[in-house]
Amino acid sequence: MLGLIITLSLMAHLASGQANLTIVVNAQSSIFEAEESFISWSMDVANMVRSTDFPVFDFSSPKLHSLMKGLSPALLRVGGSPADWLFFDVPYSALNATKLSPKPILMTSQYMLAYNIARVTLIATENDWDAMVQLTLATGNRLLFDLNLQQRFGLQWDPSQAIRLFEYCRQQGYGKNLDWELGNEPNAYSHPGQIQVGTKQIGEDFLNLRRLLDAYPSLSAGSMVGPDVVSVPKEMVTDFVNVAGEVATALTTHHYYFRGDIASWKEYINPKHFSGSLDQQLQEAKDIIAQSKHPQLKYWLGETSDSWHSGTAGVSDRFISGFLWLDKLGTAAKMGVGVVMRQTLYGHQYSLISLTLDPYPDYWLSLLHKRLAGTKVLYAQVSNSTTVKAYAHCSPTADDAFPTGAVTMFALNINNHTESLTFTEQFAKLPYEVYLMTPGDGEQSGLLSKDVKLNGKVLSLLPDSSLPDLLPVSHSAGQPLDLPPYSYAFWVFPAAKAPACG
Repeated sequence: MLGLIITLSLMAHLASGQANLTIVVNAQSSIFEAEESFISWSMDVANMVRSTDFPVFDFSSPKLHSLMKGLSPALLRVGGSPADWLFFDVPYSALNATKLSPKPILMTSQYMLAYNIARVTLIATENDWDAMVQLTLATGNRLLFDLNLQQRFGLQWDPSQAIRLFEYCRQQGYGKNLDWELGNEPNAYSHPGQIQVGTKQIGEDFLNLRRLLDAYPSLSAGSMVGPDVVSVPKEMVTDFVNVAGEVATALTTHHYYFRGDIASWKEYINPKHFSGSLDQQLQEAKDIIAQSKHPQLKYWLGETSDSWHSGTAGVSDRFISGFLWLDKLGTAAKMGVGVVMRQTLYGHQYSLISLTLDPYPDYWLSLLHKRLAGTKVLYAQVSNSTTVKAYAHCSPTADDAFPTGAVTMFALNINNHTESLTFTEQFAKLPYEVYLMTPGDGEQSGLLSKDVKLNGKVLSLLPDSSLPDLLPVSHSAGQPLDLPPYSYAFWVFPAAKAPACG
């Protein structure tokens, strides 16, 4: 089926009359291949240490292990703003009384990590570090840890604290699943006592980190990514790519649509956020890489969600947040982003799981994407619509999930009416499987539901904390599909035999 073009027609019943919306998917060749860990997660350091008042999950929880295994392989990025107040081998008593700018006193006693942010002093023992490493190992994931860029020796980064951590890793035999960052959002340093670091100097600091990692055989194979900037500050990104692009695995930037703590729920389905603003920012970063000394450098979203300031209470963890999340996943893959790190796995309004380790709707959406959308990305386009978006991937074939050549498409509808999808003659002869996601409690909470239904059944963990089967509804050839108002769906064509997916 060379030159295969998949076309779906959506009959949109608009107030002004009927209009045809066509999704065209070119399955002759793929446009990009994402990482196996395409969907990953970010967490603040504060949520990983157990000697604080911050919410910290039970590292041994069967629920947690089940949820993390479900999305593996992935990166668990531990960083956030607190990363740049992180110190090693600092006793609690050495932190100054103001709890703003602790001065580390280096000691050779019990290993510990300490950092201070927002007038709250946090300390993590080696047991906490063990828990992070062992959790990711046990669940088939990698730990991406953010080191302190603010620890300076004159103009240069001071590696003494990192060396202590690396020595502990060497002693414990850690390293096979460890990756590294250096600094968090250096273009937004604004806390009292933070040092402004020059754009070229950040690249030099990363070169020094790479040399240090290479001195430890057990750590040398780990990835190093950065500089984890807010948006795409051109000078800082350009300097980083040109200076450190040879040794870095990927350029990482952060993306959010709007400020969450003052946002209305309506902002989460505002068509303007689906109309290309994300595409423009991603293209800016890709253009910088393409025009740099290291055009082969990968590009990742190192931290991202719908809104900053921890999301919107009662909104970011509800069904409605899935529209922006699904669109971001589709757009990022289409634009050549290898990894998307969701902020956050746990502990904030935009978390994937609750404080009781129960999955929110975006977890289930991520799980479906992981199971149904493979790494090969296909060109897909909907003309003249910012309220219906659609994307396409080759279906995953590992463990015989789907036959070779299968195609997965997914779409979101932020219209207040049903979109009736009909297939062209070419695909009218093929059966397909539907995974329709709608609010879990229907009219009671609607878009603000804490639950989600898959083909009419509320998704939840089984009594033994394992994940349920995610079962489709099979449609015979020629059977139409309705995409209800404010819903999203995946559909799979097992018998597509797409050349791009062979």
